Amino acid sequence: MSDESKKKGITSSSIINGVILMILSTIVFFYTGTALIFLIYVFTIIILISGISRVNMSINNEKLSNIGKATKFISGFVLIIISFVIFITTLGDPTFSTDILIFLLTIGLIIIGIARVGTGVVNEKFIKWFRILLIIVGIVTIVLSFSSILVAELDTIITIYLIAISLFVNGFTRFLYGLTGTEKLSKKE
Repeated sequence: MSDESKKKGITSSSIINGVILMILSTIVFFYTGTALIFLIYVFTIIILISGISRVNMSINNEKLSNIGKATKFISGFVLIIISFVIFITTLGDPTFSTDILIFLLTIGLIIIGIARVGTGVVNEKFIKWFRILLIIVGIVTIVLSFSSILVAELDTIITIYLIAISLFVNGFTRFLYGLTGTEKLSKKE
């Protein structure tokens, strides 16, 4: 596969993943009255897509450093495992405590937030404004996730809103990455 076709594939993948994340997050935001288990499935699908996307990037993006590849692969793999644990748990016992399932989802989001901050701080291949955006999105994701864990008095609906906002912002970032090609151009290009 040529470098150009790999780049187009990564760009297309980022745009599609970002749009899917934004659409699913928007659906959750507007349909919070729906059965909670359905919303947990939607969140789990979002976490699964994010994990698959991270693993895909680690395998196909040759511009990533070895540390970047390892970080993306490990975080993606952990997200995939978390999503499967949630799927299996809710399939086996749909009455399982939604608090535990939401906790697992927020752990996945914290991993995504840490990865965003790390990418923004370490990855110099991105242009400055995108690195700053990654750091901001990562911090917002971490803060929203921790607030839904640490503030036990939050209503389940408020927690769902926080998760949906966090996922939407991350989806928008992925979409923006695919749309704009925010990598610095090398002098050879």
